[in-house]
Amino acid sequence: MPSLREHNLRLLDFWIPASEELDEEELTRGRVLVAMLVYGTLVAAGMGVLRVSWGEWSAGGLVLVLLNPMLLCCLAALRWGVSVARVGDLFVLWTAGVLAMICVIDGGLTSRALVWFPVVALVANFLNGWLVRERLLILLSLILLVLLVGSRRGWLISAEAWPAANPAGRAAATFGATLLATILARFYDDVRDQARRQRAELERLRSEWVAVVSHELRTPLTAIRGSLGLIDAGALDDDPQQRREAIAIAHRNAKSLGRLVDELLDVERITSGELSLHLEEADAVQLAKGAVATFRELAAQREVGLELAAPAQLPLRADAGRLTQVLHNLISNALKFSPAGGTVHVAVTSGAERVRFSVRDGGPGISAEFAPRLFERFTQEDSSTERKTAGSGLGLYVSKAIVEQHGGQIGFENDPGGGCVFSVVLPLSLR
Repeated sequence: MPSLREHNLRLLDFWIPASEELDEEELTRGRVLVAMLVYGTLVAAGMGVLRVSWGEWSAGGLVLVLLNPMLLCCLAALRWGVSVARVGDLFVLWTAGVLAMICVIDGGLTSRALVWFPVVALVANFLNGWLVRERLLILLSLILLVLLVGSRRGWLISAEAWPAANPAGRAAATFGATLLATILARFYDDVRDQARRQRAELERLRSEWVAVVSHELRTPLTAIRGSLGLIDAGALDDDPQQRREAIAIAHRNAKSLGRLVDELLDVERITSGELSLHLEEADAVQLAKGAVATFRELAAQREVGLELAAPAQLPLRADAGRLTQVLHNLISNALKFSPAGGTVHVAVTSGAERVRFSVRDGGPGISAEFAPRLFERFTQEDSSTERKTAGSGLGLYVSKAIVEQHGGQIGFENDPGGGCVFSVVLPLSLR
């Protein structure tokens, strides 16, 4: 059985023009407008009857004769297909006019109807039609000015009652409340627009990331499936060498999948603040030598030189596993972007109680447009699935978090002679 909330939404949607394609925000505005019209009709009718029963025939009659039929006409206009913005303008303009007439016959600026002016301003800015911000403020200011002049000249109240009634103070208070409502509405719009832009940017990044990760998953999975398919079909039974090569391809691509999963888990740990370090005494030179040795074979396959310049030893206190992860990421990236025949230079230096790791590639460098987003997650300079270099766009983001948790800094600079130099600077002792 539908809930009361669902019944209310169906009732509100009944009045929204079915022929008009509304986005989520416009649908929300339309529902709020319908709610104001439906419940406003009931409230206005009740107020009109009360004022008539109190003997205030003029004000009560205006509400019953002018305001209620107008609210019903607005509902009918919505049902007939008039846009939410146009109906909202009609609703605001007519309401302001009725309130002004009630004030004219109900003591001018001493009328209780003045309290509704700021509400009208808020409603108009929410509905976001033509009567928003400055336009509505000017309209309501003109109404207040007419009421003030009428009160001052004794057209709406007696001249003797002017000092005691203080219409000028009431006009100033009403204008101030209306101005505040308009400022708040503008602030709300600015915040809402900023949130909308942020959502759009997050959606763009999410779409790019889904495309990148899908590509990164599909590539090794295809290689694994192809290699295992050949083995399973018995196509390599007579060639042990090719069988071993197929197994090696499957193993290598399975490791690639494992690295991608590890990077995704690291992103989750960083986001939740749960990335922890296991500090121990280590040798920066040995860490660099181990990282370089890991990529010797890959460098040879790519026909890229890989050189290390470092002192005999350089002790430091760090998480050796995490620091190795950073070096692996930097060297891997350098090999990806270095052309055949180029050289990747890895160096370890020290000074002022700090150790510096640097990795220089022979690639094209980092463009000025992409540089500000280089260490963001899920970002790559070429985010298309047809790019020449593989990668999830997570490595530098994770590396930056690891380095900063060590109390260090990671950065880069384009080498004037070509290529890019990534540097990691860490304190020698971390407590």
